[in-house]
Amino acid sequence: MSTELRIYSPYSIDLPAASTDEVITTVDIGNVWKNLDSTKPVAFTAEVNPNNSACNGKVEIVEEAWEKSTYGESTPITDVIKSTDTPRNPIAGGEYWYIIVLRAIDGYVFSDNVTFICEGKTYTAQTAYTACLIMGKPLLRGNFCCLSY
Repeated sequence: MSTELRIYSPYSIDLPAASTDEVITTVDIGNVWKNLDSTKPVAFTAEVNPNNSACNGKVEIVEEAWEKSTYGESTPITDVIKSTDTPRNPIAGGEYWYIIVLRAIDGYVFSDNVTFICEGKTYTAQTAYTACLIMGKPLLRGNFCCLSY
């Protein structure tokens, strides 16, 4: 249900009703594939922790990725391997950042101050470099520097 606000007839704006969605304050992700090997394709195995009631059944994984960055260069991201693409091998000798994109299931929304748990390590919204996106349902993206090889 929305409220209609009439400014100057015949123009009007529909204001959304206050949300009744439950707020997700913690996201707990585990089982992240960290065995990057330039001779083998990357596997994507992450899952929402089934034992954490703060997020289990409330969040779905939309996409995982590993991004190879080259710090200080004009093009900092030099390779992106996504779970939604054909599996392929990482480039040897680089630092890869683990990226995960999450969607709140209908009836839930992410808190502005969400806490991430990735492989047992806790990150705040600020330290995980999160970005909320609006695409029908809010998405949440977390960047984690998990691996150099």
